[in-house]
Amino acid sequence: MKKIIIYALFLASLVSMTSALVVYVNIDEVLKGNLDYTKIPQTVKDTPLKILINWNNIGSVGCSVQARTDIYQGINLIYSAWSKEKEMEPGSHNSFEMYWYPKDKIGEFTAKTRVYYCNEIHKEKSVDFEVLKPAENYTENAAEILKFKINSYRDYIDIKIKSNKNLKNILIIPEEYPRGWTVEPGEIREIREGEVISVRLNYEASIWKETPITLGFITEDGKYYTKTILEVSEKPSVINRILFMIFF
Repeated sequence: MKKIIIYALFLASLVSMTSALVVYVNIDEVLKGNLDYTKIPQTVKDTPLKILINWNNIGSVGCSVQARTDIYQGINLIYSAWSKEKEMEPGSHNSFEMYWYPKDKIGEFTAKTRVYYCNEIHKEKSVDFEVLKPAENYTENAAEILKFKINSYRDYIDIKIKSNKNLKNILIIPEEYPRGWTVEPGEIREIREGEVISVRLNYEASIWKETPITLGFITEDGKYYTKTILEVSEKPSVINRILFMIFF
């Protein structure tokens, strides 16, 4: 009987030790991603250039991701196209779009794409393409069709757009902005006659200052195009509010 009691106490102590055992598992933080899809057309005729990539976060760290494509003609940098910035968790994938409107440009060009993730940079191989025709020769002026109210702040631009006809797939392309800044594009899938739609473009200045930015508004088929120049500032301008009252 005494042996049985001792054995029972021994088992109880083992159970107590097991229940108090804490297991720690260390998971290495890995920053890693890859592009599983890149689409850049070989030729551009009378439409904007659309660059489409798909990024996989195959690491163990979630972070924000943003892509940039630099357009070169020879050794000259012509334009830097940014995508929207997106947050991505480990194991997720997402698509990123970038745009460039050649307008009066023709000839051979090279696109160099980078992906910025978790303060790392992934560089893709260069892709050559050709612009066959000056796009502006085949685009109608949409200045009388689209009306804008634009307010800028220190890190974003708010746009209200009113259309005088039904339109689809309007791209908002930052055409001119300071070198070193990041300015996201925008897109409106559809807008009906008389409708007002709001769009926000985020931007980041390397050194912030009040400066002009040119925004182009063009349908993806290249049929309608117009542009506007705004002075980015920390507060909405009185002129923009007056335009809002007149147009809307």
